[in-house]
Amino acid sequence: MLKYFKKNVSHSLLAALLVIFIVADIQIPTEVANLLDTLLGRVFVAGAALALLFQNTVLGILGIVAAFELLRRAEKNAAGGIQIPDDSAWAAAAQQHDTNNKYLPTEARKAADLSSLNQFPSTLEEAVISDMIPFTSGIPTGPASFRPTLDSLYDAARID
Repeated sequence: MLKYFKKNVSHSLLAALLVIFIVADIQIPTEVANLLDTLLGRVFVAGAALALLFQNTVLGILGIVAAFELLRRAEKNAAGGIQIPDDSAWAAAAQQHDTNNKYLPTEARKAADLSSLNQFPSTLEEAVISDMIPFTSGIPTGPASFRPTLDSLYDAARID
């Protein structure tokens, strides 16, 4: 394998560049990230990685890893991503956290919302039911004057 890279200087140079891109934290420019963060950009990067795989196995594996890393960095750096400067990272992260919490409901907020939605006047049906005389007087009654009997089962099985 090493002999192959000595013969093909362009392959060894490309392999070295791919390794440097994978290992180093090289930021993708926003314009390029916006292009790569589309479906067409992702298909193009995946096609280039697969073309490298068919050309040379080692270059292909490095290309697939580099393509994955490129798409991950492009997604993070695209216009929809969060841009936090390094010098005020803690302050910006705290501000972003507070901004997100303003719109995310907590259990207390959800319970308060549901409680406010359940405050309504009693309806006519509820008023009629509350004014009705109860069906039972609360006085215990004696034993029943009848005995239940089982009618014909019509060849059905008994349930015990």
